[in-house]
Amino acid sequence: MAVVEGAVGGGFGRVHGVAWRDTTCLFTRILEGHAEPEDDDLAVERARGLVLIGPAMFARQLTTFRGHPAAVVRFGWMFGRSLAKVYWNRPRPRLAA
Repeated sequence: MAVVEGAVGGGFGRVHGVAWRDTTCLFTRILEGHAEPEDDDLAVERARGLVLIGPAMFARQLTTFRGHPAAVVRFGWMFGRSLAKVYWNRPRPRLAA
């Protein structure tokens, strides 16, 4: 969460089993004042929304990574491996014959 002018913002994603949608969709809330995660439900909600990122903006975001090239590659490898574990190591539904 980040505090901005008397409000706190936060977000979460949901896993539905579609890699692109799950990794490019963020549900967000702006709460009045400062709220600890366990107090979110008690805080006054100022705004709620959905942040979506399309392919062009996703590609642009990839150009913003900074750091030692080996560290950036290592992060990309770890992120890709995490996605693969979630999305490609699941049992697939069988097609009806």
